[in-house]
Amino acid sequence: MLEAPVGRLAAASGGGVFLALAVLIGGGRWLLRRKARAARRQVQAMVQYDATPTFCTDSDGAIDFQNRAALDRFGERGGETLVRALGGLFAAPSAVMFRLQSRGATLGAAREDVVTRRGHARLSVHRVGPERFLWRLEEMLDRGTGGRGGDAPALPMLVAAKTGTILFMNDAMRRLLGSRPTTLDRVFPHLPLRSGEQTVVSAFDGPFRAIVAEVESPGERREIYLLTGTVAGERTPAPDEAVF
Repeated sequence: MLEAPVGRLAAASGGGVFLALAVLIGGGRWLLRRKARAARRQVQAMVQYDATPTFCTDSDGAIDFQNRAALDRFGERGGETLVRALGGLFAAPSAVMFRLQSRGATLGAAREDVVTRRGHARLSVHRVGPERFLWRLEEMLDRGTGGRGGDAPALPMLVAAKTGTILFMNDAMRRLLGSRPTTLDRVFPHLPLRSGEQTVVSAFDGPFRAIVAEVESPGERREIYLLTGTVAGERTPAPDEAVF
């Protein structure tokens, strides 16, 4: 006589467990989406005033953000694909961008130099979130064509050997650090670095957080860029203030 009530109770309990799991999974996904949106806004704020045309795309290549330099250079391209936006700039853009995004998704970042109608350019991609990519186009114009050349303001970057010895850093990085450290551990207190993620940088006016984008270079050298609000003239929050 008790079998039916017990069976119904067990079924109800099982249903409650599955419902609770569904709620937890749904809540977890919501938190992940919220965190991804916050990270996207932070990246966009960091590159908004960078002198290099910069785009954010999803994994399908659809543009949902352009910084001011990209708007000035290419016009409003929201909703279009990056292939279409840059299609008339260099040959085989679809193949180049597919190759770069595949490498960027695996390694965290990638770059390639391409010949353009006005000279040549360096196209780089950085993975900045789940299925999110940041693209930068650094045009190096031939002499006599006018416009911005390769010496324009750039993101802070350095080149390091596999051993961690710093071989080179650009002016933006030197200004940021206020010195010329010789090893990576003097710049980044928390090693190893992970491309596409935030880390602490030891700057001249105190530590702060920045997103690291690393590109493999010939000879096992490491080309490391910082995506930081200092490029726009604004210091990013200190480690205990920033949430990414």
